[in-house]
Amino acid sequence: MQVIKYFMLVFIFIASSLIGRCIGKKYSYRLEELEEIKNILNVFKSKIRFTYEPIPEIFKEVASNAKENIGKIFEMARKQYARV
Repeated sequence: MQVIKYFMLVFIFIASSLIGRCIGKKYSYRLEELEEIKNILNVFKSKIRFTYEPIPEIFKEVASNAKENIGKIFEMARKQYARV
């Protein structure tokens, strides 16, 4: 009976550790994405300020230079801006 208790204790410890690591990875990935968004917005701001390109072209260029998820955001913004 003691062996089963110790086995369950070890199992719970390992499971808790794995769950904690998964949650921690999610937060570190979120931090990386937020830093990427910040950098991309700085590029966007500079392009608006110093080049006189139309906004949809700037959205398209920024979307092509950004990572996958962030690029999708700017691509959707370009499509929304084109509708207006």
